[in-house]
This record gives sequence, structure tokens and C-alpha cells, in this order.
Amino acid sequence: VGLRSKVVNEVGVNYQDEVYGDVTMLAVRMRATAGLGIAARERLQVNCTRVFDGQDSWNPAVIIADIFTNKTYGMRRDASELDLTDLEETGTRFSVSDVEFNGSFAQKGTGYEAMQNVAGLVAGKVVQEGSLTTVVLDRLQTVRTAFFTSANILQDTLQINYTFDPAGDTDGVQIEWRDPQFFKQQYVTWPTSAENPEKFTLFGCTDEDYATVYAQYLWNTIALRRKRIRFQTEAEGLLPRFGDRIGVSHPLAEWGQSGVVVTVIDGTTLRLDQPLNWVDGKTHAMLLRNEWGKESNLYTVSKGPAPNQIVVTNGTTAEVYVAGDGLEPTHYAFGPTDEFVTVWIVEKIVPQGGNIVQVEAQKYDDKIF
Repeated sequence: VGLRSKVVNEVGVNYQDEVYGDVTMLAVRMRATAGLGIAARERLQVNCTRVFDGQDSWNPAVIIADIFTNKTYGMRRDASELDLTDLEETGTRFSVSDVEFNGSFAQKGTGYEAMQNVAGLVAGKVVQEGSLTTVVLDRLQTVRTAFFTSANILQDTLQINYTFDPAGDTDGVQIEWRDPQFFKQQYVTWPTSAENPEKFTLFGCTDEDYATVYAQYLWNTIALRRKRIRFQTEAEGLLPRFGDRIGVSHPLAEWGQSGVVVTVIDGTTLRLDQPLNWVDGKTHAMLLRNEWGKESNLYTVSKGPAPNQIVVTNGTTAEVYVAGDGLEPTHYAFGPTDEFVTVWIVEKIVPQGGNIVQVEAQKYDDKIF
């Protein structure tokens, strides 16, 4: 316990509790002497396991649900206020990958702070989706859930911001984690050659391999996620959720051409609202946006008989709407296959009044993960 304090006695006690059931506890009494207090609290170590719904658990998703619903030490909220479908899917991911949260809360804080501390271990964020609380992960995504072009981004509202390294900036990431036996601070650095790393504490981490992977992830986000965009659209800006991957095509930054389909000439030939710019020597493609705001499959295309006509060369197009069909004309994006659509992660959706919604997003890159 420490040189300035003395253990008076240790007694094994059988204890019955209506919440925890039969528990054997070790009662330790210490005589208060000089230096006892905060130092003694730091020197007393207890190995314990969280129990949720009758099961031992180190799963971050389960622990978040426990903090939210527990009637004794948690927020005492009803499970119906959680997005259980999302949490169960998230929990399954962690079970498969053996990600464990091993941390205890020794200081006062709000329930949402505690949940966010747990979510931080897995690059997640606790968010409110309507009436439900859920966790959104920063993770690899293969599908874009919404598609925005110059046809539905309000004129003169697209802003692009870049982040540059100032002189003397950090050259790596240092992660603090805890030894699983004695919970002493340990550190990993990525890249290993970094001399001035930015320091982070990975609360709940007791695995050096995982801390190393997390350090790589954080450094990748610093190195590769340097662009942010902001734009205004109409109510379709409410279609994506926080953390969703979206596509943006816009001529402002030469992210392809975009507009609306004017006429369906036949199953493979479309007349568009403007002449198209073809780049010699490159394969060109087109995406269409369906009535739900999502993008179609990628169509390879060739020049039509007129400058504003396009021919699909890999099959027939999805259902296309034009003026007079009772829906907005179908939006398209066009350009060389490697540069006409950029991908982003939604980080903020802000209604501006009326039907106007502002969307803010940061750059998405598979290599981060």
C-alpha cells in the first residue's frame, strides 16, 4: 500500500447484493498516516470485470449500453432510447476483432462523457440520431449513401478548405496505453523515427499491438485528411447520416461535369443539359442519381452523335427521369474515370431554415484505414 500507510487487516467477506448476486469482497482498512490519501488511491490495485446482462464483457459497444442503461451507476435510461441494431452490429465487429476496453472511471463526469471515452477507443463518436443514441465509427466504407453535384448544390455555396503543416509541426503520433498487469503507463510512437510526436491517451487500451495500429490510424488521418468542404443544398441534405460516405462532383475544383438529363433517346443514349468535355486518351464514365439520392452503378460511356449526347457502353442505364415525369430530372456526373467524383465523410448537417441544409464533410481515403 505504501511506506507511509499500514494495512490494519484483510478480511474475505461473502456479500449478497440484489444487483450483483453473490460476490466475495476483500475488505481493506488503512490507518491514515502522513502521505496517505491520493497517493494511496493510486497504489491500491483491483482486478475486476464488468458484468452486463449476466455476462462478463470487455466489448466497447456493450459497455456503452451498460453506461446508458444501468440503474445503479449508469444513466438509468431505457434501452429503447438506444439504436440497438447499430450497437449490435458494432459489437459484433469488436467481438470478431477482439477489441477490448479495459478502463475504470475514477472521476466524476457525465454519462455522455463516459460513453464517448469508451467510443474513443475504437475511433467512434456517440451521436444522437433523431430520438435514438448510437455510436458512429470512422471506418472503411465501400458504399456512398448520397450524391451531390452542381445540379443540387446551391450556387456559390461550395467552400473548400485545406490544412497545411506549419513550420516546426509534429512529425508523428505518440499513444499512451496501460500495461495489462499493473496498469502502468506505456507508450508507442508512429512513425517510430518521430522526434516531435503529438501525444494522445488511448483510454481503456491494454494491448500494445492495438495501440500501435491506432497510432498508425491517427497519423494517417493527419497526413491524408487535409481537405474539408462545406456546401448548401435543399432538404436532400438530410438524407445522409453523420459519418456517412458521400460523393461530390463539381466543376469549381474540376471534379468532373454535372447536371441533369434532358431526354432519354433510347435505353443507352441520353441527351444532357450541356456539351461534354472529353479528354483524349482517357476512359470516361458517368454516374446517375436515383430518386432516393443515391448513385447508380458506374457506367462507361462514349461520345454520342451530338456534343450533349452520351452513349452507355456497358449496358442500359437505370431508370431515368426527365422534366414532366413528376420527379426532378435525374442528376448525372461525368468525366475521366479516375477524377470526376470525390468522396467525403459527413461531419456536420445543419438546417439553415426553410428547405436549406448545410453539409460539412472531411476527405475520405481508404488508405487511412
